[in-house]
Amino acid sequence: MLLATVFLINSCSSDGNGEASIYHKWYYKERIVGESTYPYIYGSCGKDYVEFYDTNKVRQVAIIDCQPVMGSTGTFTKQENAISMTTTYSSGETSIVTGTITALTEHSLTIQYDDITVAPSGQIFNTIIKYER
Repeated sequence: MLLATVFLINSCSSDGNGEASIYHKWYYKERIVGESTYPYIYGSCGKDYVEFYDTNKVRQVAIIDCQPVMGSTGTFTKQENAISMTTTYSSGETSIVTGTITALTEHSLTIQYDDITVAPSGQIFNTIIKYER
């Protein structure tokens, strides 16, 4: 599962300058790889999410057997629309991902990631992940 990224601390809908804030819990909505769109399909007891904190911490949580399971934790930086995340998975593997925030509103977030490998062949695709609150 591609969870190469990116979580709720700030209850305000803006980051202090009137713009929508990334500092929230964001549920995965869909992943777009090349020309194909893959909606996230969830069970009845919860949704996987990524959460950005105003302390520049990030965590990814998966719901497995109706229980939240930590996927990864790490840090992120955001400058204008550019975002970079460094996360460590429970396996000990570290991932560094960069991308561009192409849409950010009070209820939706879209990030276009830079060159994420998603094919077993090693082929590199442009990947976009859409999130919702």
